[in-house]
Amino acid sequence: MNIIKEVRNAVTIENNGTCSLGLNTNLVKKGGANKAFSKARKNSGYIYKDDNLTPFTLNEITEIDNKIVLYSKDLNCGIKPLLTDNSNNAKSIKLLVSALIKLKESNVTINNLSLNMFYYTDNGNLLIMPPKLIKYIDQRSNLTALEQSVTRINHPDLKGENSVMFSIGILLYQEFTGEYPVDYTTVEELRDKIRRGRISDPRWKNILLSDSAYNLLMSLIFQGDESETLITTDKKLAQILENGCFREETNVATGEKTDITKAKNKFIKKDMVRAFFIKNRTALTITGIISIILISIAGTTIKSALAPPQTAGFTPKQVLESYFTVFRNLDTILLDDVLKSGVRKTDEREISTMYVTTKMRSQMSMSDTGIKSPAEWLTLPLDQQTKTDVYGIYNLSIEELENNKFKVNYEKWFSTPLSEDLSDDLVLKVNKLIREEIFTLTKTKYSYEISNIETISERVE
Repeated sequence: MNIIKEVRNAVTIENNGTCSLGLNTNLVKKGGANKAFSKARKNSGYIYKDDNLTPFTLNEITEIDNKIVLYSKDLNCGIKPLLTDNSNNAKSIKLLVSALIKLKESNVTINNLSLNMFYYTDNGNLLIMPPKLIKYIDQRSNLTALEQSVTRINHPDLKGENSVMFSIGILLYQEFTGEYPVDYTTVEELRDKIRRGRISDPRWKNILLSDSAYNLLMSLIFQGDESETLITTDKKLAQILENGCFREETNVATGEKTDITKAKNKFIKKDMVRAFFIKNRTALTITGIISIILISIAGTTIKSALAPPQTAGFTPKQVLESYFTVFRNLDTILLDDVLKSGVRKTDEREISTMYVTTKMRSQMSMSDTGIKSPAEWLTLPLDQQTKTDVYGIYNLSIEELENNKFKVNYEKWFSTPLSEDLSDDLVLKVNKLIREEIFTLTKTKYSYEISNIETISERVE
């Protein structure tokens, strides 16, 4: 046997005059043929065609060039890469999203994407290599191979559907802009920047990106809209492909170009400052300790209010999105950064109360706080929904009316007891505060802040 064609880990091998589909594990027998590998190789792969999944297994094993190769005698198809450098990959990514939805419906769990998992057959069908087997191979890969196939498209902290949608966002980002969204030199730096959200705004790379394409990328990569799912992503991507991914040059205002350039420069400058501090950490730490001692002796207090806000360099829309992020991460400091003093005073008390509640519950249960986001709550069985607390923002929609002014529609979900009876049979009532509001932002020294909130309509369901 010999390998005729190889695309990433997938191979076509010559087998007694016929061609068979295979998978080069890059494992040698000494280090690869163990119990975990034997269990993983029994996992099924799939061919996705006409919205149907056809399972297959790579049940044959051989050794080629001192590497373990798995193959199927029944699959005599060739292979092609799913994504290429010289073609339109948006349709391929759309097909990938549709296949992921079908896999989810078939109870096939994929917590993180790997580019080693997806290919085209030579007749144009989507080929999905066995997920558990690919996971095993990826974990045994060297750092360079792992970076290219997994790390660059995955969030280091997200799992499940959120992780998958982030990966789809990265793939679409590269397709729509032609560039990768993070500048890095090491894998550790890459993970750090993704964790901190130091990902370039898509329009910094391509200002002509359409509003629909831009909003989808922001939703997938920054996960600001909890109502975003694989199904909604599939529908939005279909509309983008139909209507076009880009705007005309004449539709881009000069002011927008100026704002984008300023925001980009601030973003780069902040990263350069952080890199400087990391590089000179030891010297700065010693200097800082000495400074603290001197300041303490002098009795001088530096107020935290003098420090730049977390939103330094953010655009007005990003500041507004950060405001709604607070209702998920319960960050009172971020709330103070985005909300001008005196505007919606009840928010700080509400977020502080929720923060204390979640901390107390997590300490008591040592695990889950029991409070779900709206998206998580909706996935619960009906009999569990009436017993589970819910809190957060859902169905968030932001529309820019003019410079620094936005119309926002959203639902704030919260739960309350149906009665004052605090027995074991406590039943919860879920409320939706549905609002339409106008948010006005004003420029500050470092960023923007919400200076006024005008409620157009409000009702509770």
